[in-house]
Amino acid sequence: MSLYKKRSAPIRIALSVMTLSGLVLTAQAQGTSAAALSGSVSLKDVFETAWQRQPEAHALQSRRDAAQAQAKAASMLSPEPPSLEISQRSDRMTGNSGAREAEVGIAVPIWLPGQRTASTDLAQAEISLVERKLLASQLRLASSVRDAWW
Repeated sequence: MSLYKKRSAPIRIALSVMTLSGLVLTAQAQGTSAAALSGSVSLKDVFETAWQRQPEAHALQSRRDAAQAQAKAASMLSPEPPSLEISQRSDRMTGNSGAREAEVGIAVPIWLPGQRTASTDLAQAEISLVERKLLASQLRLASSVRDAWW
């Protein structure tokens, strides 16, 4: 594990420095605010810009939406939507004696005992996991930006 950390630390620092310098140059070149024009860019602004450019931020938002949809599905009365079943049979091909049969049915799935609470608990755990991953990712990025800033 320490070998992996030794190899990734210089790469992380180099990427952080390149990201920070790119962000500062981009902010100064665009001239979007008076602070960017005067050359004084705050660490918070650099972090916010870097976070908006992180692909992980967009992926975590999609995961958050999926976890919330899972929680909403767990709170429903039925695990799946009801379905309508229709079937028809006759003996036209074999005997043509006039036998006909038609069936119409509605299928409503039900939760098994304990399945609904387990599904709700799983959805809440998934939401908590996504929030913790989001916070951990933000802290890693903040650490990299801060190290590159100093």
